[in-house]
Amino acid sequence: MLAASLNAHPEIICFLEIFNYAIDFIGYGVPGYDGKNADDHALRDRDRKAFLHQRIFGDHPEAIHAVGFKLHYEQIWQVPDVLEWLVAQKDLRVVHLKRRNLLRSRVSQRIAEMTQFFGEPIPRPLTDLLTPAKALKALRHPARATKALRNVLSPKLPRPQAQREPITVSVDECRLYFAWVEENAAQYGSAFGDHPTLTIYYEDLLADREAVLHELQMLVGLRPRPLRVATRQQNPEPLRELIANYDELRAAFKDTKYAEFFD
Repeated sequence: MLAASLNAHPEIICFLEIFNYAIDFIGYGVPGYDGKNADDHALRDRDRKAFLHQRIFGDHPEAIHAVGFKLHYEQIWQVPDVLEWLVAQKDLRVVHLKRRNLLRSRVSQRIAEMTQFFGEPIPRPLTDLLTPAKALKALRHPARATKALRNVLSPKLPRPQAQREPITVSVDECRLYFAWVEENAAQYGSAFGDHPTLTIYYEDLLADREAVLHELQMLVGLRPRPLRVATRQQNPEPLRELIANYDELRAAFKDTKYAEFFD
């Protein structure tokens, strides 16, 4: 949702999970970039710093004033050279996206793994896909942009029925996950301690998207403007409906700081 919002700004390019090695393509997620391109794959595998210089933070249309990408905690350990390089870029702005309710985060992750749906875009008309801003961003690689547009327009298979049976999450699994997220948040927050940083909570983004995105645009030096979101929340149901052993978990964490995670 955050990346889609940023890409709605004509002066921003926000790539997605370009260092997600669990997928067989580079998760660019913006016009003009083909995630299946063999040369890009070879460059990323051979020299990740050169890949960042040439493909991510290289030349862009003059109108583009802010460029970045999405990087999960679990992806960072695979690319320590990338972390080292990013920390050394003192002009880099860091947006640290967190979630207050780590239980809901874990449940959403488990459901996504079972259904293989990690984000569902809201259908948009062709006129929305062919905006001047998107065309401008695609100018650097028109051939790849054409291929990307063809992929958008190609018929898609119907979405499988999402997993809606309540899931079971063990107490130990929760404890380990909560500790892992907190440790990573602290570690990488500290790593970028010398950088201009904005911490955003997902819950705040849902509650007051306009205010959060206003602050984010100010961080990267742009005049704030309304940004359209083209995604929808996937698991909005109460946790009691999503977790089969909800009462067990609630009792286990009753006298801990995690008690606030329960509805």
